[in-house]
Amino acid sequence: HKEDPEIVARWYQLEALERAMSGNTVAFLDTGAGKTLIAGLLLRAYAHRVRKPARDYAVFLVPTRVLVEQQARVVEAHTDLRVSKFTGDMGVDFWNAAIWRRVVDDAEVLVMTPQILLDNLRHSFFSLQDIALLIFDECHRAKGNSPYACILKEFYHPVMNSRPRGPLPRIFGMTASPTDSKNLLQESYSKRIVELENLLNSKVYTVDNESALSEYIPFATTRIVQYDDYIIPSNSHNHIKSCLDRLQEKHLEVLKANLHGLSRKNAKKGISKLHKAFLYCTANLGVWLAAKAAEIHSTTNEQFLSFWGEELDKNVEGFVRSYSEEVYRELSCFSKRGHIGEDFAADLQDGLLTPKVHCLVQFLLEYRW
Repeated sequence: HKEDPEIVARWYQLEALERAMSGNTVAFLDTGAGKTLIAGLLLRAYAHRVRKPARDYAVFLVPTRVLVEQQARVVEAHTDLRVSKFTGDMGVDFWNAAIWRRVVDDAEVLVMTPQILLDNLRHSFFSLQDIALLIFDECHRAKGNSPYACILKEFYHPVMNSRPRGPLPRIFGMTASPTDSKNLLQESYSKRIVELENLLNSKVYTVDNESALSEYIPFATTRIVQYDDYIIPSNSHNHIKSCLDRLQEKHLEVLKANLHGLSRKNAKKGISKLHKAFLYCTANLGVWLAAKAAEIHSTTNEQFLSFWGEELDKNVEGFVRSYSEEVYRELSCFSKRGHIGEDFAADLQDGLLTPKVHCLVQFLLEYRW
């Protein structure tokens, strides 16, 4: 038995739903405010348009493969519509129109990454006329030549500006911030909101007063803590850096002998990004946490392999994972002394943890029950 989401919905969620029912809307609400529930309520309201034998679909776009699974579960929890999920690792790049027609034949809500929809529109496998409701999760990513922006600029706006105008989907966008930057001036911030409204042909809905949301969302309070910026002894740091540099070079050479074209480029990009991340972790968090980061990236858990929100093919993932496994083994050799945290002074001296992490741990211990 599914709990009726309208019963548990908060006043501002119902207000946002009302706006979305009457016109294209971007819900600009803080993280934790329940934007996805609004999307679920809107899907329920559009159920009569997409429930089979209707020919239309609702399409829920999310920026990463991991979020496809997550948001599909939310839709299934709040509606009785049939949900189909699509990600790059399903081989969708090789599907033709006949395969797409077959796989979406009994689906009512399609949850996918935006590049998949963009490719299908460009190949004319899908048409915007087939979509009754188009949901953009993290819609602030709609800028430049991103897949979100291309869908709108290449397909939505030409239809919107045509005469006579063809049918267009209702648009609902969700974001906790209309921009990726936290340092924009008020004038630039307002300009970005207008740009987002124009691109999505929508009006932003938000709750003006933060105190109105405080009953539902636990807002954080800022506390400034100072710590001694102790640096790992240069000989230890140089040794670790040379080990990481050597491993990167070794695995890049392996790529040259085993991969070609785009696969080699993607694997090289993945290894190079990880190399920078491990160096950063070593310098800013300590060797032990750098080893933990490498351990996490060497797992077969899909959510960590999708860390950057990119869809790597399995062959590429194997090379990236192999690199992470060897980094983990190397860094673990530096941190075999007892249990971390038993002697913070020794951990700091050996570079296993940094003063920043030590300060954070001590601070968090204050909140222990």
